[in-house]
Amino acid sequence: MSEEDLTQALTAACICCILAKAGPQRSRILANLYKDERTRGLPIFPFLQKVYLERILRQDEARFWGRRAPCTEQPKLRAFSNPPGLAGCDVDAC
Repeated sequence: MSEEDLTQALTAACICCILAKAGPQRSRILANLYKDERTRGLPIFPFLQKVYLERILRQDEARFWGRRAPCTEQPKLRAFSNPPGLAGCDVDAC
């Protein structure tokens, strides 16, 4: 497996875990991803860290996430967050 494939797979795993329904399985996977040294170099790691540590996201962090979330998940994100938090997220562009 190439380094690029590994990075893409880890990023996808982080996104899926962050968007998963709350529960013990999500908590276990989130902990594993957070503690894995390979995820620390990913651009999504600061967001993963905030979710794992149950910290509140600043507006600029929410915008960062909104631009990187899969287009199919953005309507769900809008339903659970305030609209200014996802300003700049163009679902129609996907």
